[in-house]
Amino acid sequence: MAGLRKLWLITACLAHAAATAAAQPEIVARVGTQMITRAALLAAVREQTALKGESFDALSPERQFNYAMTVLQRKVDDAICEQLATDEMRKRARANAERDAVRLPAAAPASFREGLYYYHLYRELAGRPPGDAEEKRIREQWRTQVPVRWRLYYSDVVHPKGRPPQPAEWLVATVVVCLVAGGGVWLLRRENAGTTAFAALVAGALVRVITWAGIPHDYLAYDVDGHLEYVRYVHQNRSLPAAEAGFQFYQPPLYYILGATMAGPVPRNLQTVGLAFSVATLVVGLCVVPVGLGAWLLAMHPAWVLTGARINNDVAVTFWVALAWAAAWRGWTQPQLRWRLLAVVAAASALWTKATGLVAVPVVAMMLARERQWLWLVGLTVILLLLPAGLTAGNVQWLTPGIRLEPQWSNWFTFNPWRVVSEPFVNPLLPGPSRDHLWEYWVRSALFGEFSFSWLAGWASVLMALWLVVLVLAIGGIILAMWRNPNTALPVALALITVIAAQALYVRRAPFATSQDFRYLAVVLLPIAWAVNEGLRAVVQRQGRRLQPAVAQSKTKPRKRTATG
Repeated sequence: MAGLRKLWLITACLAHAAATAAAQPEIVARVGTQMITRAALLAAVREQTALKGESFDALSPERQFNYAMTVLQRKVDDAICEQLATDEMRKRARANAERDAVRLPAAAPASFREGLYYYHLYRELAGRPPGDAEEKRIREQWRTQVPVRWRLYYSDVVHPKGRPPQPAEWLVATVVVCLVAGGGVWLLRRENAGTTAFAALVAGALVRVITWAGIPHDYLAYDVDGHLEYVRYVHQNRSLPAAEAGFQFYQPPLYYILGATMAGPVPRNLQTVGLAFSVATLVVGLCVVPVGLGAWLLAMHPAWVLTGARINNDVAVTFWVALAWAAAWRGWTQPQLRWRLLAVVAAASALWTKATGLVAVPVVAMMLARERQWLWLVGLTVILLLLPAGLTAGNVQWLTPGIRLEPQWSNWFTFNPWRVVSEPFVNPLLPGPSRDHLWEYWVRSALFGEFSFSWLAGWASVLMALWLVVLVLAIGGIILAMWRNPNTALPVALALITVIAAQALYVRRAPFATSQDFRYLAVVLLPIAWAVNEGLRAVVQRQGRRLQPAVAQSKTKPRKRTATG
């Protein structure tokens, strides 16, 4: 009876705690003694979009979340001002706001009038109006004086839009995946790949098809409107636009020409193009890493899987760079014309797809230099020089100043594993250490991109810890491979160094939080998978050597005779 009574008491306490948590409003920020609820935030966001003549529900998920984060930061700053100000400051700010409100139309919304109050309250506290050069620094100082805890999950604001694929679209996607995967089976057979490679190919292709079917084109997407605009322009005008005419028009044109030719400006069809590139990238990766954990990493890692549902040129450039690297690595050990030709063509295609395709060039150039193919090197140089100058400029002038990074070297060389595991999601709009450190941001965005999900919060830290273990294995594997067999590991190590240097240089050139995203150079998964297998092989060999004396002793030790023996 005592045991049942204790069990009943524990159950009642848990039920009460669950009911209490369900009854409390969902909190998205705590600013000192003030709390900001999700419902209040969404109401303010809808009012803000209505003031600008837009419908919140009609916006793309990316803009919805950006709106919500902007309003949340404003409400946090307002709450800080309110708590730091004295009664006399609040009184003067309210009087000044009411004086200014007299000049406004009678129909001015309450939020606008409240904004006047906080404008004057800011002046009372800082002695200068908002918007000047010192505003950001002053607000950051205020946030250290009042304890602020905030988190806004992507799934708190955004809900999937779009329609599920139609039967005809299912048929096209199935045919495309079967053709690409069938070609992969043929290649893997030629490479004498084992069961692991075929199983990883089937599982990876299936996961990509499920992702393609379940994720609308504007959900978990990056600048999808700009990419669609580019494809639409090429499809309608049969020409390339001016680089400065649109948000994404500065990009090299190959992906958009292929998209306009094969799919047109139809989102689901363009997703199918991305699906084909994603499966083809998996095939190339399995030809290089057909066994072990590395093969399954290529098949299941979110950075390669989610590209099959997106509309942008990242998925295409990942394929071309992977193909160029694979051909160069094969040509490193088998100097033949076909590998040389394939590597140069793939590298050129990568360069004409996105500027990040430049990471293919050092590996290909090293292979050509090793073979003393100087004419091929000259040809690769000519391809670099022929890149259209107007399309290589970035779009940093379009980015909001709120995501700009401060030029601090400590942000480049600091990496806190505990912070990465405890804060697995990253938000480019939310100031703080999790956003400002380059490699912490890079590692986080590898799994979850720039998105966060409340339903995944309990498992996200576990997944991040496992990802860190994989990276440690990769680092150890590449070091051991360079020590034991430098001739084989050198091109893989060069690929890793190229990616790391390219990411750092890009952040240096465009110091914005979004420049640190893993998706720009997701092709780094290919050398990481190779290095992971090398690291695991070293661990297994070490354990085998440790077990050898015990096994030998057990074999030489005489067995005791039994009574019947």
